[in-house]
Amino acid sequence: MSNNNETNKQDSTNISALFIVPPPPPPSSIPSVQTPSSPAAFYQSYIQAAAMYALHQQQVFQHMFTVPPPPLPNSNIPSRPPTTSRPPTTIRPALPTNNSQRRSTDTRRTTFSKVDYPDRKRNFFSSSFLRDNNHNQIGNKRSSSSDKSSRNDDRNIPRREQPVSPVSKRRRINDSKIEDEYHDSSSDEDTNEISITKIKPQYVRTCASELYYQRDEQNSRLIHATQKLKDLCIKFRSDILSQRETFRKENKIFDEPDHSNMFHKAKQFGSTIKPSKTQTKSKDTSSESGEEGEEEGEATAASLASDNLLTLEIERKQQVVNRLHPELWFNEYKQGNDGPICRCSNDDRKFGIRHQMFFGEKTITPCDKWNNNAGRLYHYRITLTPETNFNLKEPTVITYDDHDYTFEGFSVLSHVSLANVNDCIVVYHNIDYAIGLEEETPLEHFTIEELDLLQQYLLIDVCEMYDIQWRPLNNKNDGSTCTCYHFFPRFARTLPDNGKELLHPAEQIQYFLKHLKPLMPDDLYSRCKSMSVDAWDKYVSKVQGSIVWFPKHRPAAIRLDQLDRENSAYPVIVHFGIRPAVLSIQYNQEYRQAYKSYLKVFFLLKNRTPTDEDKANLRDKEQRLKQIVAKHAEQLKREIVVEISSEYAYRTGFKSDIIQRTLLLSSLHDHLRFHQSLTELEDELVGYKFRNRWLMQLALTHPSGNYVLHNNLGPNPDHVKNTLANCRIRNTVYGDRKQLFRPITKRGVSTLFKIMAKKAKTCEHISEITNYERLEFLGDALLEYLVSIHLFFLFPQFDEGRLSTFRVGLIQNHFFTSLARNLCLQHFIIYNHGPDLCSHSALNHALANSFEALMGAIYLDGGLAIVDKILSKILFYQDPQLTSIWINLQEYPLKVQYPNSDRHLIEQVPLLKQLTQFENDIGVEFQHIRMLAQAFCTRPIPQNDLTIEDNERLEFLGDTVLNFVVSDYLYRHFPEHHEGHLSLLRSCTVSNPTQAVIYDELGMQVYVDYVREQLRITTPKLIEKSLKAKADVFEAFIAALFIDQGLESIYAFCRATIFPRLQDFISTQHWNDPKSNLQHCCLALRDPNDRNPPLPEYRVLKSIGSSNNVQYRVGVFFRKQRLSVGVGRSIHDAEMTAAKNALEQHAQMFPLLNYQKSVLASSNQYHLHNSRRRTTTTTKTPTVSKNENNRQQPFSLRNVKTRGDVSAMISTSAKTTT
Repeated sequence: MSNNNETNKQDSTNISALFIVPPPPPPSSIPSVQTPSSPAAFYQSYIQAAAMYALHQQQVFQHMFTVPPPPLPNSNIPSRPPTTSRPPTTIRPALPTNNSQRRSTDTRRTTFSKVDYPDRKRNFFSSSFLRDNNHNQIGNKRSSSSDKSSRNDDRNIPRREQPVSPVSKRRRINDSKIEDEYHDSSSDEDTNEISITKIKPQYVRTCASELYYQRDEQNSRLIHATQKLKDLCIKFRSDILSQRETFRKENKIFDEPDHSNMFHKAKQFGSTIKPSKTQTKSKDTSSESGEEGEEEGEATAASLASDNLLTLEIERKQQVVNRLHPELWFNEYKQGNDGPICRCSNDDRKFGIRHQMFFGEKTITPCDKWNNNAGRLYHYRITLTPETNFNLKEPTVITYDDHDYTFEGFSVLSHVSLANVNDCIVVYHNIDYAIGLEEETPLEHFTIEELDLLQQYLLIDVCEMYDIQWRPLNNKNDGSTCTCYHFFPRFARTLPDNGKELLHPAEQIQYFLKHLKPLMPDDLYSRCKSMSVDAWDKYVSKVQGSIVWFPKHRPAAIRLDQLDRENSAYPVIVHFGIRPAVLSIQYNQEYRQAYKSYLKVFFLLKNRTPTDEDKANLRDKEQRLKQIVAKHAEQLKREIVVEISSEYAYRTGFKSDIIQRTLLLSSLHDHLRFHQSLTELEDELVGYKFRNRWLMQLALTHPSGNYVLHNNLGPNPDHVKNTLANCRIRNTVYGDRKQLFRPITKRGVSTLFKIMAKKAKTCEHISEITNYERLEFLGDALLEYLVSIHLFFLFPQFDEGRLSTFRVGLIQNHFFTSLARNLCLQHFIIYNHGPDLCSHSALNHALANSFEALMGAIYLDGGLAIVDKILSKILFYQDPQLTSIWINLQEYPLKVQYPNSDRHLIEQVPLLKQLTQFENDIGVEFQHIRMLAQAFCTRPIPQNDLTIEDNERLEFLGDTVLNFVVSDYLYRHFPEHHEGHLSLLRSCTVSNPTQAVIYDELGMQVYVDYVREQLRITTPKLIEKSLKAKADVFEAFIAALFIDQGLESIYAFCRATIFPRLQDFISTQHWNDPKSNLQHCCLALRDPNDRNPPLPEYRVLKSIGSSNNVQYRVGVFFRKQRLSVGVGRSIHDAEMTAAKNALEQHAQMFPLLNYQKSVLASSNQYHLHNSRRRTTTTTKTPTVSKNENNRQQPFSLRNVKTRGDVSAMISTSAKTTT
């Protein structure tokens, strides 16, 4: 399967023309808009103008995404010289006159939006320009060759590819707001720009040292280690690393403990718990005892076993020998703070990125450990945005050759190019950090052995990161393969001409050797009691805030905050630390149950008027919470003060900044391996190269993967949290946790109404929901659309029922699961390492959803033709003949007789001549007008040569086409809606009542009756009374328009008739059907202590009429009281009417209705305020750019509600243009 996009584009030309739209005409060929002569012609004018506007916007987008990005605003910043053998001559700027000026030159100018800051992880560009109407034009503009940069030899390697977005990945200016070709581009929110000055280094080098390095005589880029360096490495390993290695062997650190007995003990411990006397009392005797009984009943056996396991695990760790302090937590191999990090079966452990099994990994030829392996390694600097909590006022500094080298992070040396890797998102202290890569010139003075020693010292011996698998295929001690990546600690100083010099690793090793000595040497210990206060304070100031190391204890390192010499034989190290979250009050079982019960009552009383009894109940629960907190305050508080003897402590010479930067490598390491495996998915399995890798990652993220993406802390998050708690920067700045996790919150009635009250964005926005649910929503409609088209054209002899049967078989979840396993998606899916997908049924369901999301991502990235070709190959990848049959679609029978057009029949057939009046009304001229006649031909019909058949098969196609177009629009313009919210909007948009209203507005009934008369159809005219019959004709018309003129005409038609109604649906809560709304209102009135709250009941009271024309009378009852009665032609319709009447007649009974109105009022006020603000901004700024002129196009659907509004708007805009 080819991975070349150019091949993809060539193959896509063989697919049906239904997926390809011809290129737009030049702007000069677009005619002006004429004022409609009558209100009946407004649709014609609107659709023509909307199509012209869409074509003009396409040209703007093609120009926008094919021209190079603009230069930086400050032209005085020198550009990076090309890395060629002969650099060009440049004018060097003046040298800085002092050290402060030198430090100020080490800055890079970037600009990012404060509002759009959370979106920096998404290098996301407009997906609207990738739609099928112009993806070929965009693809042809793409260059097949990328920029080149030099490696350590004379060969050239590809540089990191520039993103397709016109805004650079590092500059992110309003990248969350994307222009849409169907709307004006006035933004909904103002964006505050914040500028940060930081100039990228012009060149980077490593300081030379003839004592440790020598240059190869034949290859000047190759650097070898001297004997002096080899002796230094041996000394470092024997004096430092051997201490911890001996300790790990003696204590069997890398032996995974057996928890089978502990699991059994936890279950037995949970089963032997007996309820207390207060819990066995009746609920009526005491509210407190009733609450306890309810809480005990809600705790399931699984949760009890988990809590018991946590208790046993805490007891086990408290008994571990060589523990540094009972209050300090430590790391264990493959263990978390609450037990084993992996509880999967042996079969499940063989795959999945959560087990560090990355698909497509191969062994790597080992690097020569005594040279720099010139010409083999790619060099990237690891960047971090923002740098809050990572910069110290007094960072770690190494003085060498009378220069100060300040620690600034790490570089990564990779065996493969990392050009297309997205930023790695990590959350520390509720702050969203982005770890990125920037390519730099190759380093020279280093050896692989030095980097391996420093990596083991910092990551294994100090930070205790035991679970990272450094080698591919998890070959931990296999010397036949090299590690995946090498990390270079960066101690840097600025140079003239905007340069930077890095300290070579030999001097770093020498520094660590020199400073690793006992915190209290014998001579200092003997006189520490008699030292003066000034002398003692001077010594303490040197070590205060640094990291001290305990090679024979666990944990191995902590931060030294104070050193007290009073009241102890040895001075005491004072450490202000923090306990792990599992030991906090939030994880206490008694507190969690009481807090859950309190929140339950609190939110219930918000939806109704509380009584005195309710208020007393809430006060009791609040008081109980305070009692639990006071009871466990001392033993479960998170902040702790630890005092440790300094007898076995060693100074390290570095501070918390090195620890915090080192912990980032745990996240970045697996992130790079995952993206390397995604390359295998693109090249070997899917056969398509994504332009935007974030879309593919999003399609592979399970909803539980939100935790993984928001806490991307490597293979064992608890290890990072423990080390961070012991060694982090003391004065930590915390972010807003509620704001951080706001986009992924979707549960609760309040959240439902708040999200559903949000209006459509006028321009396409990026969603902050970081899982595949939204893409699954789009992919599901896309796959149904593609399968329906192929079945419709491949089997013209099948009726609607047989086509539906075939389609159901091809779009079932179990079939998608098999296709996902053919693509090996189980090796790529991202989800939390817990019980989410442990069962095979849950995993299969997740694989099916991920497959749908992946197809949706390919559609957004490459267009319809590409995804259709890929789907065809996936369906029949083992049978080329079936693939060929599936791809080569047959022509529609009515178009076979007259391939070009059949409009010459209009003068001969009165029926067709009458239908031209309908064409004039809607502004659409069919090339094959018999398609329109067939759409209005209801079944059954006599044999005739005009329409050949009725519109039954067209209903099948029109339904799926309309469903896909609406789904595509909702996905692009409702970024804050989850899958369920989008489904609610779609269901009310494409429902039978909505289609029937449009049917009546367009006057289709007249033409349906005329077709029936001309074709002599004798069946009863039930279509005048049935919403379903009207919707069927409307869907058949959609299919006829689609077959005749393509998908873009459907978009234009929906923009004029369907999409403007969404604003009314949201304002009137049309998405919330009366039955669901009544159930929500009744649940809001439930008793907090009632585990089975009463729900509304519907009973059929009476049925009237004959069997084929029956009417039902249904009553709705709540709490044994009849609320209302409804009448309908079906039981479902009667129940809907009864629920609607109940809400209207008993509105004072349901306080939730007032809450819904308040949410809608708040949302409307917010949008009105933004609209006025945009109007004021436009008034104050008369001079606009070319792009802003496009925003002022006359046809905007922002405030369109009714048919008259559209006609008036078109007339007004035409007069203004004239």
